[in-house]
Amino acid sequence: MWFDSEWFSPTYCPNPEGWGPFGGSLGLDFTLCFEHATFLLSTQLFMLTFGSFILSRLIKIQSTYHVDSKNRSFVFKMVLTSISLILCLVKLFTMTREYSGSPVFNSIFAIKLLQMVTLIECIFLSFYTVSRTKNCSKTLQLYWLLSFGTSASMTLTTWRQLEDKEPRIFFLVFILETFVFGALSASELFLINSSPYSRANGSSEEYNDRTISEENYDESIEEKVNVLSMLTFWWMSPMIKMGSTRKLKSSDMWQIPKTGQTKPSSESFWENWQYEVSTNRNSLVISLFKSFGGWYMVSGVLKMFYDTLQFAKPLLLKKILDFTRNYYSETPDHPYLGIYYAFAMLLASVIQTLILHQYFNLDSMAGLGIRSGLITTIYRKTMLMSSKARNQFNAGDIVNRMSVDTQRIANCTDYGHLIWSSPFQICIALYLLYQTLGKSALLGILIMILAIPLNVVVTNRMQELQEEQMKNKDKRIRLTEESLQGIKILKLYAWEDPFLSRIRQVRNLLEIDTLRKFGYMFSLQSVIVILFPFLVTLATFAVYLKFDGVSHGPLNSDLIFVSVSLFNMLHFPLIIIPYTVTLLIEGAIGIRRIREYLISENLKPSSITRLEYNRHKDKDSPVSNGKSKETGSSKSQFDLSSKYLDTLVSVENADFWWDYDTVNSNPILKDISFSLKSNELLAVVGKVGSGKSSLLMALLGEMYKSKGSVTIKGSVAFATQQPWIMNATVRENVLFGLRYDPKFYKRVIFACGLEPDLKMLSNGDMTEIGEKGINLSGGQKARLSLARAVYARADVYLLDDPLAAVDAHVGSHLFKHVLGPNGLLKTRARVLITNAIPYLEECDTVLLMQSGYIVEQGDYNHVLNNRGLVYSLVRDHGKQAQTPYSSGVQTPYQRNTDSKETKIPENLNVDFLTGDNDQTRFESSPSFVSDDADYKTSRSVSIETFSKASVRSMCPEINLSDETAGQLIAEETSETGQVNRKIYWDYIKSCGIFYFISFIIAILISEGLYTASFTWLRFWAASNDRGEKQNIFYMSIYLVIGVAFTLFAGARSYILLTKSAVRSAKINHEKLISSVFRSPMEFFDTTPLGRILNRFSKDIATLDEELPQSFNDWLVELELKRLDSVSKSPIYQHFQETLGGVSTIRSFNQTERFIFENEYRVDINQRAMYVYFSLNRWIAIRLEVMSAIMIFFIVLICVSTMVYYKDSSKIDAGVVGMTITYAFSITHAVNWCIRMYCKVETDIVSLERIGEYSNLKPEAPIHLSNEISKRIQEGDKKNWPEHGKIDFINYSTKYREGLEPVLKNITLSIKPGEKIGVVGRTGAGKSSFTLGLFRIIEPTEGKIVIDGVDITEIGLSDLRSRISIIPQDPVLFSGTVRYNLDPSNQGDDENTKVHGDVPHKKLSDEELWEALELANIKPFIKSLEGGLDANVLAGGENFSVGQKQLMCLARAIVKKTQIIVLDEATAAIDPDTDKMIQNTIRDVFKNNTIITIAHRLNTVMDSDRILVLSQGQLVEFDSPENLLKDPNSAFASFANEFGVSFEK
Repeated sequence: MWFDSEWFSPTYCPNPEGWGPFGGSLGLDFTLCFEHATFLLSTQLFMLTFGSFILSRLIKIQSTYHVDSKNRSFVFKMVLTSISLILCLVKLFTMTREYSGSPVFNSIFAIKLLQMVTLIECIFLSFYTVSRTKNCSKTLQLYWLLSFGTSASMTLTTWRQLEDKEPRIFFLVFILETFVFGALSASELFLINSSPYSRANGSSEEYNDRTISEENYDESIEEKVNVLSMLTFWWMSPMIKMGSTRKLKSSDMWQIPKTGQTKPSSESFWENWQYEVSTNRNSLVISLFKSFGGWYMVSGVLKMFYDTLQFAKPLLLKKILDFTRNYYSETPDHPYLGIYYAFAMLLASVIQTLILHQYFNLDSMAGLGIRSGLITTIYRKTMLMSSKARNQFNAGDIVNRMSVDTQRIANCTDYGHLIWSSPFQICIALYLLYQTLGKSALLGILIMILAIPLNVVVTNRMQELQEEQMKNKDKRIRLTEESLQGIKILKLYAWEDPFLSRIRQVRNLLEIDTLRKFGYMFSLQSVIVILFPFLVTLATFAVYLKFDGVSHGPLNSDLIFVSVSLFNMLHFPLIIIPYTVTLLIEGAIGIRRIREYLISENLKPSSITRLEYNRHKDKDSPVSNGKSKETGSSKSQFDLSSKYLDTLVSVENADFWWDYDTVNSNPILKDISFSLKSNELLAVVGKVGSGKSSLLMALLGEMYKSKGSVTIKGSVAFATQQPWIMNATVRENVLFGLRYDPKFYKRVIFACGLEPDLKMLSNGDMTEIGEKGINLSGGQKARLSLARAVYARADVYLLDDPLAAVDAHVGSHLFKHVLGPNGLLKTRARVLITNAIPYLEECDTVLLMQSGYIVEQGDYNHVLNNRGLVYSLVRDHGKQAQTPYSSGVQTPYQRNTDSKETKIPENLNVDFLTGDNDQTRFESSPSFVSDDADYKTSRSVSIETFSKASVRSMCPEINLSDETAGQLIAEETSETGQVNRKIYWDYIKSCGIFYFISFIIAILISEGLYTASFTWLRFWAASNDRGEKQNIFYMSIYLVIGVAFTLFAGARSYILLTKSAVRSAKINHEKLISSVFRSPMEFFDTTPLGRILNRFSKDIATLDEELPQSFNDWLVELELKRLDSVSKSPIYQHFQETLGGVSTIRSFNQTERFIFENEYRVDINQRAMYVYFSLNRWIAIRLEVMSAIMIFFIVLICVSTMVYYKDSSKIDAGVVGMTITYAFSITHAVNWCIRMYCKVETDIVSLERIGEYSNLKPEAPIHLSNEISKRIQEGDKKNWPEHGKIDFINYSTKYREGLEPVLKNITLSIKPGEKIGVVGRTGAGKSSFTLGLFRIIEPTEGKIVIDGVDITEIGLSDLRSRISIIPQDPVLFSGTVRYNLDPSNQGDDENTKVHGDVPHKKLSDEELWEALELANIKPFIKSLEGGLDANVLAGGENFSVGQKQLMCLARAIVKKTQIIVLDEATAAIDPDTDKMIQNTIRDVFKNNTIITIAHRLNTVMDSDRILVLSQGQLVEFDSPENLLKDPNSAFASFANEFGVSFEK
């Protein structure tokens, strides 16, 4: 055949030794043909495969770096590559002469030709690497290293084959080639242009630049280091050195390789998921595989190589045992053979270690990519969800998916390959066992097959328990999160105990019980996986002795220890399979839960037609077809006459729903039709629940539109009724991602009445605002939200009652300078929801809503002339002595009277939103174009367009010292160095001393039995070597040892997981939740909710599940784990904050900016995890290499002992077999022990963090045991306070240490049953007055006395449970209407107890309905399905703000206390309802002491006395009649501003 001709035979080996594989006299070398066909060929194929792929990608990149001909390193490498190509050609000719009798085209010739092609490719790859990237090519580095090793091996083989040992040209060419490849390896590895660490630890400014610059953002040290450093993780050494000298910070963390970075990962996954959604397949698994499956498949290939290589150890062990036995025979082997086996075992172990940890590295990178992709996608989905879908998932549900589920799916990458790798290992082990023991091994296979169904049953039960546990966790986190969000309400109502009871029920009765059941199943699984390998070993040996002993020889050391080694290798896959299945099940559950979230309903973009709008059109050109005509001049003015005004908002015959269900419900808004022009002010009025706020939500696209049309032109700004304030500075809240324009910013601050407030703040507008604006009053939050909207310079403004939370004179200022016909927004389209009837006459159009319909609309005079509902409102509530905004923001009692400070800015009423000031805006805002023509472009957001300040606000590590003066939220702290041993002792105590000692005893006994099993095998082998026949005896003892070991190992797991861990979980959670709930409000003011929830979610999960397992496996990376834990909190904190402001973010078109910030926070966390994983690899490689060296020296010692003590019997095959087999186990155990020690150290960080929040400084005691407290609880004062007399005696207070007092030297007396009205400018101390009464803030001087009792001398619960408040911010909780009225009223007995002390009669349904009727909300509650048992969503999402306030009023009626505080209780209620409520309060509480804080003066005009506060001081305290008689009084000025008179 031509294929096998005299000149062409590619499969022919021309070398005399043939294909081998082993050659030489001792068989310690390979043959030349084998080396060519395996080592050399595989090296070329590797390079051709990966090199071609990389080269094709580099060619597509445009040239970015100039290749300098003077670059000596590059020139040197190119010259050496060319020389190697020439040497390869020379070798072809010399080989033709060397093997002249063979076919010219033989196997070696063919492989050499392929090598030449590969070398040519290397030349091109070197050039394109230098010209297209800054990093070295690891593919080239690895290729040159492999080529050098292969060439060196072939050179030695050639030297061995020289008969006369005289060098020939053929041999000299091999030597030259080896030197050239060595030089190329060295040049590629060490001649690098710059240090990979050059930008690793820059200054803060450099770090900040790196976060903004796209080029630097992609930098990764791992991508820049050489292949040796990559394989050994040597690049981690500087980080380890740094961590040993100081505490590591987030800015020290190196960037992740691009494959794992958050931005590319999230974009790739989002794109693939969107494709899945478009095909209606919605497969999350396929999306994950498309995004991250490539490198994961490569890691699978590495895993296969590793699995194959690990069986080299038992094969080499067999060779060593054969060598040992033969060495004492008549024809002993050469000692070199033993040394050769030792080196072979060392080399195999090192290669195996390097492969294993590259596999781990690729797995962890895939896991990081999956986690970041899922977290950012969940975040992005949250920004797109409809309101209906958001009601299906509360914050706790979503946070659990983002924290727990994503982590579990990411964890699957570490163990996912084991689902096929474990059976693969089992098959190889069983094959080798069959080769060793013959058919006897089949019994072992049978026993393992029988074990599978049992494992499946146990695993299925564990899966069920995991699913159950996830539901329990979701419920607990949901309740905890809801309680913490309303913690201020819980403290004011003294409701901590009922809410704690709800959480404890879920934790102790459900979650802990499930954890205990899981411990039972895990213990059973431990028994199975330990017992069955023993049974397999024992049964196999028994059958071997019975049937195969004659054919295969006696059961000697060779058979026993090789078999045991193989059985031990079966142990891991058998153990890991059920564990892997469990992990994959958890991952599958996580995928299902996240998929369920991601496929939930999105907002319908089609519900609102959004059009671009160009305000700068030719003033002489009319509007054509609703589109503006661009003139090309940004300074052009436009005619304000209605002829040329554009209609920016148009709604025609539209129906809107929250939950579209035509069968079971009706539209919330019906037949809505109205329009709004570009400078029109539309006022929307109506009663509570009429649909006013829903109308704005409909215009934002937040509701489902079933019919009609809605068209909005231009950009939109939105101010919510309950302001959404970010945890950022005042300035950042106003700018909201826009560039800082100082001129316009100052005008906005003045117009929104924020100037006096900024003067009071510690650091002006750079003062940090707490989460949800916790350190601002309601009025300040409202004005800050309004300022954000004004600064946005939008075309359409949707304002949800911004005047409700501000004082009358401040409202007047806002209307005059912002909202009204002369305000900053006069040229904008405005929809203003308001209950301030006097302002209606200044509005262009008035629209009245009732039960979801528009019942009246038109201009002010038109609707008055109709004498309908609007006429009635104006008649009853619209009286005024002068225009509603005739007075400025200053009041007669304001401390700062400097005219320069209070002077109105010049030209304030000039339209700063248009004309010349638009030009100013765009000149100072390069992120927006200088023309409004392209709306999308002008509001686009990207990394490049973010201001430096905006990005720096996301990076806590780089805040400069002068910028932290106004900081409220402290950075999350963490311990440094090794975990305090007290934490371990605390954990042991929480586990129970008895249980812990029992656990330690079980460990010692089980491990002692494990060691005894090896020793007994050695005795058994020695007995058989001596020809003794005592197999039954040895087998019986071995069985006893195995059963005992199994029982004690099972007992160990049982004690730890069902006793110790459960006890610890219960105790530590109780400490944590009790401590947090008992913390003062100061803690919640300065600690983000996300940071607290991180303790209750991730840290508790680690304590429950991971830490006990780590302890079970163990009886630097600590700082990195702390950084990981600390950097997780900002992710959840930011997400929690975003959830509360989704509507606001979407309305301002800021979605992309918030998505970027989320990606940034995730990336910071991912970097800590990446370095943490890499450190694990760094440690493990060094441990395993040291273990390999230890085994190498053990073998060397055994060989040396045999050589030097040949005549003694100190070393025999049994001793060698036992020593090496046990060394395998010991080295693995040492590695695992050290890794588990590190794991325990990192897991214990969670306990450390839990401990930090379990020992918070508490509030004052709930109960006191002094005489007055006992009298109140059980004695003659148990009905205290009976009268309601309140005395403030020289009372001063402040929110926390370091702040100025908010109330100063207040002295006053309130008589029993007196009605007191409290007024004052926003921030004057009105709400602080009530907080002091409830001891939310404690006095710094003086005291408050109620009915003769100093309130500091009794417990907080005794105080708060006996006075009532209707708070400024109404809060409802998930549950029933009944539960929200009185959560303490849930017992079955006729009499229950509130907080275990105050007798509390169970309220009847009639009493509850009566309270609801008096609060004017009974009709709405009756309309709900279930009535009193109707479901209330978390946060009262299915109630309007006004309805929530009415529910709070019903609570006060139910509570029936003598003292009642109304803290702006009717701010969100329409005037008619307010009037009815005031009448109810007069009738129901006519004998009670009432303190009313209100913005509407008419609500306090009938008070017995008025308390006027200013800057925390008492200004006036007298009857309204007397105060109004004095024209110079502050109260009189208030009344004049709002047009209110006193009517007896």
